Amino acid sequence: MHLSTDLGVWIAALLTLGILSFLYKDNPAYKLCEHLFVGVSAGYYVVLNYFSVVKPNLLDPLFHGGPHTDFLLVVPLILGVLLFSGSLYGYALGGPHFLVFVTPFGGITLLVGWTALIWHFRPGSKDPRGKPRGI
Repeated sequence: MHLSTDLGVWIAALLTLGILSFLYKDNPAYKLCEHLFVGVSAGYYVVLNYFSVVKPNLLDPLFHGGPHTDFLLVVPLILGVLLFSGSLYGYALGGPHFLVFVTPFGGITLLVGWTALIWHFRPGSKDPRGKPRGI
């Protein structure tokens, strides 16, 4: 029998055993593996979202789009991020309780901003110069 010398294989095996240890009962090894899985998944999603959506559809057109760049797309996005994240941050630090009611408006504004961005860069759309844009 040959044991692997690859570190990734050993990490995967230990994390699999940690997740399967839940079958015995809830324990610290399972909690560690669960939190690690959730954190890595969230980080992967954020990086994937940035490089596949935000950078090509928002940052590149804004900073390399020329004189006809549509800056109005950024307004709902910034407003949504500030309302959503700012209200959660303020409430978490012990701010006033009315911030709880601001958070859904920030989330809605953030969704409207993403929808406007997706609609603006949908396949087949053209920029003001008549050139096709989209992914």
